[in-house]
Amino acid sequence: MFTQKEITTRIDSISRRSKTLRNDVHEVLCHIAGHVLEHGDFTAIPKLLDATTGMNQKLIADWCNRFAYVNVRTKNGSFIAHIDKSAREAEEESAEVVVARLLASTPWFELKAENQADTPIDIAKLMFNLAKKIEKARNDGREIVYNTADVINAENALHEQIGSIATTLTDLSAEQIENRTH
Repeated sequence: MFTQKEITTRIDSISRRSKTLRNDVHEVLCHIAGHVLEHGDFTAIPKLLDATTGMNQKLIADWCNRFAYVNVRTKNGSFIAHIDKSAREAEEESAEVVVARLLASTPWFELKAENQADTPIDIAKLMFNLAKKIEKARNDGREIVYNTADVINAENALHEQIGSIATTLTDLSAEQIENRTH
Protein backbone atom coordinates (compact mmCIF):
# COMPACT_ATOMS: atom_id res chain seq x y z
CA MET A 1 0.00 0.00 0.00
CA PHE A 2 1.24 3.52 -0.81
CA THR A 3 2.10 5.85 2.02
CA GLN A 4 0.34 9.22 2.21
CA LYS A 5 3.50 10.84 0.84
CA GLU A 6 3.59 8.41 -2.11
CA ILE A 7 -0.09 9.07 -2.82
CA THR A 8 0.49 12.83 -2.78
CA THR A 9 3.52 12.42 -5.07
CA ARG A 10 1.47 10.35 -7.52
CA ILE A 11 -1.39 12.87 -7.51
CA ASP A 12 1.05 15.70 -8.21
CA SER A 13 2.49 13.67 -11.09
CA ILE A 14 -0.98 13.01 -12.50
CA SER A 15 -1.79 16.70 -12.29
CA ARG A 16 1.37 17.68 -14.18
CA ARG A 17 0.81 15.03 -16.85
CA SER A 18 -2.84 16.02 -17.22
CA LYS A 19 -1.88 19.65 -17.82
CA THR A 20 0.77 18.57 -20.32
CA LEU A 21 -1.69 16.32 -22.14
CA ARG A 22 -4.34 19.05 -22.35
CA ASN A 23 -1.78 21.51 -23.69
CA ASP A 24 -0.59 18.89 -26.22
CA VAL A 25 -4.18 18.42 -27.40
CA HIS A 26 -4.58 22.21 -27.74
CA GLU A 27 -1.40 22.44 -29.80
CA VAL A 28 -2.57 19.62 -32.08
CA LEU A 29 -6.02 21.24 -32.45
CA CYS A 30 -4.48 24.54 -33.52
CA HIS A 31 -2.37 22.83 -36.16
CA ILE A 32 -5.36 20.80 -37.35
CA ALA A 33 -7.23 24.09 -37.86
CA GLY A 34 -4.29 25.28 -39.98
CA HIS A 35 -4.43 22.12 -42.10
CA VAL A 36 -8.18 22.46 -42.56
CA LEU A 37 -7.74 26.06 -43.65
CA GLU A 38 -4.81 25.48 -45.99
CA HIS A 39 -5.53 22.01 -47.38
CA GLY A 40 -9.15 21.24 -46.51
CA ASP A 41 -7.87 18.22 -44.57
CA PHE A 42 -9.95 17.54 -41.46
CA THR A 43 -9.30 13.79 -41.17
CA ALA A 44 -7.34 14.20 -37.93
CA ILE A 45 -10.37 15.59 -36.07
CA PRO A 46 -12.34 12.33 -35.77
CA LYS A 47 -9.07 10.51 -34.94
CA LEU A 48 -8.35 12.95 -32.11
CA LEU A 49 -11.91 12.73 -30.83
CA ASP A 50 -11.74 8.93 -30.86
CA ALA A 51 -8.52 9.16 -28.83
CA THR A 52 -10.29 11.12 -26.07
CA THR A 53 -13.26 10.42 -23.84
CA GLY A 54 -16.37 11.93 -22.31
CA MET A 55 -16.55 15.63 -21.60
CA ASN A 56 -13.20 16.20 -23.30
CA GLN A 57 -14.72 14.99 -26.57
CA LYS A 58 -17.58 17.46 -26.30
CA LEU A 59 -15.26 20.35 -25.48
CA ILE A 60 -12.90 19.43 -28.32
CA ALA A 61 -15.81 19.10 -30.77
CA ASP A 62 -17.17 22.49 -29.64
CA TRP A 63 -13.72 24.04 -30.10
CA CYS A 64 -13.46 22.55 -33.60
CA ASN A 65 -16.90 23.88 -34.52
CA ARG A 66 -15.85 27.36 -33.43
CA PHE A 67 -12.24 27.57 -34.63
CA ALA A 68 -11.27 24.74 -37.00
CA TYR A 69 -13.49 25.52 -40.02
CA VAL A 70 -15.52 22.34 -39.59
CA ASN A 71 -18.86 21.15 -38.33
CA VAL A 72 -18.49 18.18 -36.00
CA ARG A 73 -21.41 16.06 -34.89
CA THR A 74 -22.05 12.57 -33.65
CA LYS A 75 -23.88 9.90 -35.58
CA ASN A 76 -24.44 6.41 -34.18
CA GLY A 77 -21.78 7.02 -31.55
CA SER A 78 -19.11 8.12 -34.04
CA PHE A 79 -17.83 11.59 -34.77
CA ILE A 80 -18.37 13.01 -38.22
CA ALA A 81 -16.72 16.20 -39.44
CA HIS A 82 -17.54 18.28 -42.50
CA ILE A 83 -15.80 21.35 -43.87
CA ASP A 84 -17.49 24.65 -43.02
CA LYS A 85 -16.87 26.16 -46.45
CA SER A 86 -18.24 29.59 -45.59
CA ALA A 87 -16.02 29.95 -42.50
CA ARG A 88 -12.99 28.68 -44.42
CA GLU A 89 -13.60 31.02 -47.36
CA ALA A 90 -14.25 33.98 -45.05
CA GLU A 91 -10.87 33.58 -43.31
CA GLU A 92 -8.51 36.32 -44.47
CA GLU A 93 -5.39 35.23 -42.56
CA SER A 94 -2.90 32.60 -43.68
CA ALA A 95 -2.95 29.18 -42.05
CA GLU A 96 0.31 29.95 -40.24
CA VAL A 97 -1.09 33.17 -38.78
CA VAL A 98 -4.27 31.37 -37.71
CA VAL A 99 -2.26 28.63 -35.99
CA ALA A 100 -0.17 31.23 -34.13
CA ARG A 101 -3.32 33.14 -33.09
CA LEU A 102 -5.06 29.98 -31.89
CA LEU A 103 -1.98 28.81 -29.97
CA ALA A 104 -2.01 32.12 -28.09
CA SER A 105 -5.77 32.05 -27.48
CA THR A 106 -7.81 30.46 -24.71
CA PRO A 107 -7.33 26.68 -24.92
CA TRP A 108 -10.19 24.30 -25.61
CA PHE A 109 -10.38 23.04 -22.02
CA GLU A 110 -11.02 26.54 -20.63
CA LEU A 111 -13.67 27.66 -23.12
CA LYS A 112 -16.71 26.04 -21.51
CA ALA A 113 -16.31 27.77 -18.17
CA GLU A 114 -15.54 31.03 -19.92
CA ASN A 115 -18.64 30.98 -22.15
CA GLN A 116 -21.16 29.05 -20.07
CA ALA A 117 -22.89 32.24 -18.87
CA ASP A 118 -23.34 33.32 -22.49
CA THR A 119 -25.10 30.11 -23.51
CA PRO A 120 -28.87 30.63 -23.70
CA ILE A 121 -31.22 28.06 -22.22
CA ASP A 122 -34.03 27.04 -24.55
CA ILE A 123 -36.83 25.95 -22.23
CA ALA A 124 -39.01 24.44 -24.95
CA LYS A 125 -36.07 22.48 -26.39
CA LEU A 126 -35.19 21.08 -22.95
CA MET A 127 -38.80 20.05 -22.35
CA PHE A 128 -39.13 18.40 -25.78
CA ASN A 129 -35.83 16.57 -25.24
CA LEU A 130 -37.09 15.23 -21.92
CA ALA A 131 -40.33 14.10 -23.56
CA LYS A 132 -38.33 12.34 -26.31
CA LYS A 133 -36.12 10.59 -23.74
CA ILE A 134 -39.18 9.34 -21.86
CA GLU A 135 -40.80 8.17 -25.10
CA LYS A 136 -37.60 6.41 -26.22
CA ALA A 137 -37.25 4.69 -22.85
CA ARG A 138 -40.87 3.55 -23.03
CA ASN A 139 -40.43 2.30 -26.62
CA ASP A 140 -37.23 0.46 -25.62
CA GLY A 141 -39.11 -1.22 -22.79
CA ARG A 142 -36.96 0.43 -20.14
CA GLU A 143 -38.35 1.04 -16.69
CA ILE A 144 -39.27 4.67 -16.03
CA VAL A 145 -38.76 5.47 -12.36
CA TYR A 146 -40.43 8.44 -10.74
CA ASN A 147 -42.04 9.63 -7.55
CA THR A 148 -45.34 11.39 -8.24
CA ALA A 149 -44.83 13.98 -5.49
CA ASP A 150 -41.31 14.78 -6.77
CA VAL A 151 -42.57 15.10 -10.35
CA ILE A 152 -45.35 17.46 -9.22
CA ASN A 153 -42.85 19.54 -7.20
CA ALA A 154 -40.50 19.72 -10.18
CA GLU A 155 -43.36 20.69 -12.48
CA ASN A 156 -44.47 23.42 -10.05
CA ALA A 157 -40.92 24.76 -9.80
CA LEU A 158 -40.68 24.83 -13.60
CA HIS A 159 -44.03 26.61 -13.90
CA GLU A 160 -42.89 29.14 -11.29
CA GLN A 161 -39.72 29.93 -13.22
CA ILE A 162 -41.55 30.15 -16.55
CA GLY A 163 -44.19 32.33 -14.87
CA SER A 164 -41.53 34.77 -13.65
CA ILE A 165 -40.20 35.01 -17.20
CA ALA A 166 -43.71 35.40 -18.62
CA THR A 167 -44.45 38.23 -16.17
CA THR A 168 -41.51 40.20 -17.56
CA LEU A 169 -42.85 39.61 -21.08
CA THR A 170 -46.28 41.15 -20.51
CA ASP A 171 -44.92 44.64 -21.07
CA LEU A 172 -43.24 43.75 -24.38
CA SER A 173 -44.66 43.81 -27.88
CA ALA A 174 -45.12 40.55 -29.81
CA GLU A 175 -41.96 41.25 -31.87
CA GLN A 176 -39.90 41.95 -28.76
CA ILE A 177 -41.18 38.73 -27.16
CA GLU A 178 -40.28 36.72 -30.27
CA ASN A 179 -36.68 38.00 -30.21
CA ARG A 180 -36.12 38.02 -26.44
CA THR A 181 -33.73 35.75 -24.61
CA HIS A 182 -33.46 35.40 -20.83
